[in-house]
Amino acid sequence: MIIIIHVVMPLLAARGVSIFFNYLLVYATIPMLALLAASIIAYRREGNVISWPGFKMRFRLNKMDGEAWLWAIGLTLFMFLSVAILSFTARWLSSFSLLAPPDYWPTELRPSAPGGPTGASLPTEFLGLSLAGNWWILPVVLGSLVIATFGEELWWRGYILPRQELVHGNWTWLIHGLLWTGFHSFTPWNLLAILPGSLALSFVAQRLKNTWPAVIAHGLANGLLVLIVVVMGMAS
Repeated sequence: MIIIIHVVMPLLAARGVSIFFNYLLVYATIPMLALLAASIIAYRREGNVISWPGFKMRFRLNKMDGEAWLWAIGLTLFMFLSVAILSFTARWLSSFSLLAPPDYWPTELRPSAPGGPTGASLPTEFLGLSLAGNWWILPVVLGSLVIATFGEELWWRGYILPRQELVHGNWTWLIHGLLWTGFHSFTPWNLLAILPGSLALSFVAQRLKNTWPAVIAHGLANGLLVLIVVVMGMAS
């Protein structure tokens, strides 16, 4: 991810690749497809048979009952609120040159940028593309979000977390959450803001022994506001 952000994306940008495709495909989709592939390969290397029942059991894709839905909703709200409350840490960290987003980074995703994540106005563009009438943008954004969410969740909560529980027991959620936060060091300006949500997500996944609440909360926390802004911009 660090190589993609600091080497690959600038090279592609210099060759005329738009930030829309550079960010959504090169940064947000391709590495997550690699995590999906890694999850399947790791599943097979454990000696598991390729079957949907076996895959569901190993990756803890269990049925969502009422309790699981309540945890998923609460987790989603907590992740939204914790990032919003700690958004000042992202602006503070981005003031340090070594921790700041690269110069080409999308304006919408720069924590210190006017009209960025903290701005109140509704944008008419998203990642350099006009939104009005361009409905094809929605499935691209949605597809990237789904792939990114399942890539991280199947690898981290589905594959890694159950193995860590064999070693770390009841404290796995803390170790796992810290490691998952560290995984995001490719965007260091966000580390403090996402830490509480990372720990909470790991706690819920371990407590319920179910990956679905983490998938739901992670996907909504990452993409719900973006999807709403994109749809409203398209309809304007």
